[in-house]
Amino acid sequence: METTRRNFMAGALVAAATPALAAPEAVSDPLGTLFERQRLAIAADSLEWDHYSVIMDSEAMEAAPAQRVEIGRLLRGYINDDGTRPSEPIYAHTEDEIRKHYQRHDHWLIVGSGKLNAEGLARKEREQAVHYARMDEKIAELRSRIAEADAIKEACGFNDAEQRVKASSDQVKNVEREILEYVPTSLDDAARKARWIVQMWKNEDGTYLRDDAETLEVALSAIGRAAV
Repeated sequence: METTRRNFMAGALVAAATPALAAPEAVSDPLGTLFERQRLAIAADSLEWDHYSVIMDSEAMEAAPAQRVEIGRLLRGYINDDGTRPSEPIYAHTEDEIRKHYQRHDHWLIVGSGKLNAEGLARKEREQAVHYARMDEKIAELRSRIAEADAIKEACGFNDAEQRVKASSDQVKNVEREILEYVPTSLDDAARKARWIVQMWKNEDGTYLRDDAETLEVALSAIGRAAV
């Protein structure tokens, strides 16, 4: 029977539903080599993430200050039975967020100086000085919290671990991309790649295939370009 694009794809999909006769890593060919590289990369990535998790869950990291400051309270739209109105904190995580908050709440910015007499101008100056002094205190508090947290992270080895998990995860993503873009050279190649797609799509642990919306399109397009 002549191998056409239609029966090539049909054969690949049928084979994908059939259990593999040998583990991918046991096959000594380009696609099998890629499967083995992925397996090793995922194993190494898992070890790095385990180490990273241990650091994240350490007592020192738990004690690190949150890198944010409270800059106000948000009142809820109802009143409790005791007559009080509940509220929740408003947090800022950056200096820019702090500055924008205090600028938004500086009511003197909407009052034209030309409309104020000498007493009004003096009052504006006093109140703005107090208002922006609070802003400076919040910025200083945030900087202090960030500095303390950074010192704890460095002492715990967090920064190094974070770089290592990023590098190991990138290794997995790179080899998975190679598999996705691999163009099969035979029906067997297409079947094995199709099975791999199904297996990886079902398995969320250790793979990053779900991170990219184009994953399935890239994989199937590569199978579709196969010339056998």
